[in-house]
Amino acid sequence: MHATEEHVTLPDGIRLYARIVDPPAVTAEPTTVIIPNGIVYLDDFAPALPGHRIVAYDLRNRGASDAAPGARGVPDDIEDLEHLRAALGIGRSATLGHSYVGLVAALHAMRYPGAIARLVMIGAPPPDAAATYPPELAYSDGVQAAAFAELGRLQAEREHHDPVAFARAAWDALRPLYVADPANAAKIRWDRAELPNERAFLGYWMATVLPSIQALHLGPEDFARLTAPVLVVHGRKDRSAPFGAALDWLGKLPAARLLEVPEAAHAPWLEDPSVLPAIAAFLGEGGTA
Repeated sequence: MHATEEHVTLPDGIRLYARIVDPPAVTAEPTTVIIPNGIVYLDDFAPALPGHRIVAYDLRNRGASDAAPGARGVPDDIEDLEHLRAALGIGRSATLGHSYVGLVAALHAMRYPGAIARLVMIGAPPPDAAATYPPELAYSDGVQAAAFAELGRLQAEREHHDPVAFARAAWDALRPLYVADPANAAKIRWDRAELPNERAFLGYWMATVLPSIQALHLGPEDFARLTAPVLVVHGRKDRSAPFGAALDWLGKLPAARLLEVPEAAHAPWLEDPSVLPAIAAFLGEGGTA
């Protein structure tokens, strides 16, 4: 596989940092899989998808992309994905989104249904941010309380830490949230604490991204526009996005199927070796034409 780096300039002048992984020489034109906010996942997904061209990039206000004062959260993320496609000359493609970016990818496919041939949503939040679920569909245990208590302790001592050390300590507290088996916590390598945008993301999330998600109001006509095949991947022990969210997406999207991962949390591909082959098989079922 051959990887290149690129900064894609958007119409408003913001530059998004992208890494593009091309497959080995093949006879057929490879399909493209776009992974928004996916730089940290490349080492996991690129080897599992050797027949695809993968475009992973940092969202605005994330990673090595530009800081964007005044950004609107999800509405900007949707349009940035479309502008990036155009700037890189990407035709009809597949999109893979994890966590809240799974929601972003779905909203993009609703707005631009002709652009997306297949969609993978991993651990996506509910289509209705106000939805509540019974305990059997919303996994909870003592891990959340312990993580948040440790974050609170760190916050109280923040002035005694340099910013990078604080960010890394915060991620040490958060890693157990994203896995069902504590032994897998070390596999969560998403912090990128050396980058100022990543250190500042929690503030941007609370002030902008989360309110932009809560402001969404989707109706049947919105879901009906997402006609592409969708694979909804969800860990049954996901503490960040309740499993009931996966069932909601399954019931609302015309061509969705569910990959339930019983003994996994928010990063199911890191806990169950069957997940990546299942995603590869789904993406390989149809071309992008």
